[in-house]
Amino acid sequence: VALGVLCLAKTSEQRRRRAGFDLTVRAALQRCCLRAVSLATLSAASLAALSAASLAVLSAPVEGMAPSARLVSRDLAGVAKFMASDACKRVVVLTGAGVSCAAGIPDFRSPGGMYDTLRPELITATPQERALMAADPVNVVVKDMFMKNQFPYHEVRRPFILGTQAKKWKATLFHRFLEVLDSKGKLLRLFTQNIDGLDFQTGIAPDKICACHGSVGQAACENCGAPIDFDEYCSLVRTNIKDIYGQDASAPKQSTNIRCKKCGGNTLKPTTVLFGASL
Repeated sequence: VALGVLCLAKTSEQRRRRAGFDLTVRAALQRCCLRAVSLATLSAASLAALSAASLAVLSAPVEGMAPSARLVSRDLAGVAKFMASDACKRVVVLTGAGVSCAAGIPDFRSPGGMYDTLRPELITATPQERALMAADPVNVVVKDMFMKNQFPYHEVRRPFILGTQAKKWKATLFHRFLEVLDSKGKLLRLFTQNIDGLDFQTGIAPDKICACHGSVGQAACENCGAPIDFDEYCSLVRTNIKDIYGQDASAPKQSTNIRCKKCGGNTLKPTTVLFGASL
């Protein structure tokens, strides 16, 4: 909301007056952004005024934009018609786990996802670490946990890491839709929270894709940042990390640490952003 209002604040004074934009609320929210103050510090009345003003700005005619360039309706059909028209010049897309579910990759909370399948008792960990994972499965991918013990992450992620190397999952129709947008010169940027790398299977130029949570298709040291060839890393995962899912008969019975050649830490992993780490 804060970022959206700051963007709206860049519109002309005439448009803001027509929309009845509350500059006092805008200034208060801008201070919240700059000082990282919670939106909860704004009064209910201010938030209500902000919402009404934002809606008015979005609904108001835009200077210099022909009526045909506006949405004929605020539903899927209206958006699709606008995107297909010559009036639509640039599209920015933000995607999450839902666009990859059709490829067979469950999100954390879907059936077959980590919340559903996690069995802490099978993971190489201390009783305290297992208790943390049982209480909240997200602890598997928390940075503090990984820096102390790499096995929960690697044992849970083993099929995903090796499946990515084998290109087990393919880009979905939605990824191909983005490819069409790009081929028509309309895709300005794709921001994705997904770590599966399916966007890179398309013909979209890599410099248009921002994988803001990293990619499981590359590997490096979480401690020193030294990269490692992904195939070499996968070989280490295959020989060092046990299979808690019973899918790979060739997997070792016990896990052994995968060490970084540069710093010696037990901290090699895919270049994905762990919970508690900086984007």
